[in-house]
Parts: sequence; structure tokens; C-alpha cells
Amino acid sequence: KDRSAGLVARYNWIEGGNREMDLVDAGGCAVILGDPRYHEAFVYGNILIEPDGDGNRQIVHYGGDSANTADYRKGTLYFYENTVISKRTDRTTYFRISTNDERCDARNNIFYTVASGDTASFLDNTGTVQLSHNWIKPGWVVSFNVPPAGSVVNDGTSILGTSPGFVNEAAQDYHLAAGSSAINAGGTLSPAALVANDVTRQYRKHQASEARPKDQSLDLGAYELGSVSSVAALTIGTTSLPNGTTGVAYAATLTATGGT
Repeated sequence: KDRSAGLVARYNWIEGGNREMDLVDAGGCAVILGDPRYHEAFVYGNILIEPDGDGNRQIVHYGGDSANTADYRKGTLYFYENTVISKRTDRTTYFRISTNDERCDARNNIFYTVASGDTASFLDNTGTVQLSHNWIKPGWVVSFNVPPAGSVVNDGTSILGTSPGFVNEAAQDYHLAAGSSAINAGGTLSPAALVANDVTRQYRKHQASEARPKDQSLDLGAYELGSVSSVAALTIGTTSLPNGTTGVAYAATLTATGGT
């Protein structure tokens, strides 16, 4: 949870919690409320994972929670180059934007649900989300509140599909595999993000980072093709096996960690 001015949240792995990110008001702190940076936040290069049945179905909350709406952020959440994974089998809401005075500029992200696309909404109710060059599962809705008080502005550049094409989804390796439709599918970042908040690095399991490879076009999500896989090397854990008997069928199980 963050109540600051000038938030930059980048290159993190955030898994679980009531919400993965809760970016709310300053609680009446005049110094923070008076800082012009209070009205913008930059969230990029993160892996956000919502486990099944975990806490609130909303993944990112932006605006305020004090009920004193005059102190809410009333600005823009710049949300780009993130990989958002929902493992929920019920509904998922990507953003709760507190009022119609707040908006989210969402570019070059992967928004992936393991459930069908129609279980995902971009808004809880209020606010504006602007979508450009994202990977999204088809069937998504603006909000499960009908009609919503807010809106989603979709410029038509996003990619729809059943799977983004991860290296190993089961092992939580969310690097892009060769042939993924998310490769080189990114658009330009908002001028507000450059140059101070350009995407130059990416997360490396766990609690480390590495330089993000550069080519002519950005890939979607937190990883650029060509980076080192985060999966650990294959290690066989079994150290001994029972003896066999001549002429008798033999079977044994090996245990292992890492690898794909």
C-alpha cells in the first residue's frame, strides 16, 4: 500500500495479498497533497500474480480509500510493460479506479487470466482506463457493474489470444517463448514516462534484476525476448535406487527440481 507522492514501482514480483497494489490517498498529509508528483504514479516492468481465491478480486487500486475524495490522487497511473496473471477461477478485476477524476494509461502489458476471458473486467466501476498495445484474453468486459460509471477507451491495437506464449507457465517462467504473439507487439511509451521512467531492466528470480534486451520494438509484458530464463538448472534429488531382479519388471521414480 502506498500513500506517497512520486511513486515509481518497477521490476518487482508481487504475488498474493488482498490486492497486489493499493495506491491510495495521503491520509490528509498536507506536504504530500501539495506535491505535484502526487497526481501521477509510474508502475512498470512488474510481475503481478493473483492466486485463486486470494483476498480481493481487484489487482490494482488507484485513487483513495479514506472517503475524503477531495484528497484522492486525481491524476494518472502510468501502467506499462507489466505481466499480470490471474489464477482465479471466478471473476478478476484488473483495476479499481476510485473516482472519475483518476485514470490509468495502460500500455504494452500482458493481462492474462487462466479462466475464460469473460471472467475479467478492467474496471470495478468508476474511472477511466486507456488501453493501447496490450495482450488480453478475448471476452473481457468493462465492468461487472452494468452500466459502469467509468469507461475503457480501447484504441484497437491490443492482441487477443488464449495464451501469451510463456516459456513455462506451470513453473512461473513468464519469459516469452519464440513465436509468442507478444513479441515486438509494443507501442511507444507515454511521453510522461520518458526518459526518467523508460524500461531498461527486468526482474530476475528472485530479488534481482538484469538489463532488458533492446531491439527495434518493445515486447509486451515484463520480459523482452532474448533474456536469460529464470528457471533454475535441473537437479536430480534421488540419490539411490532399489536393486533390480533379473527377469522381473522394474520401475522407480526420480525426484527433481528446476528445469522445464
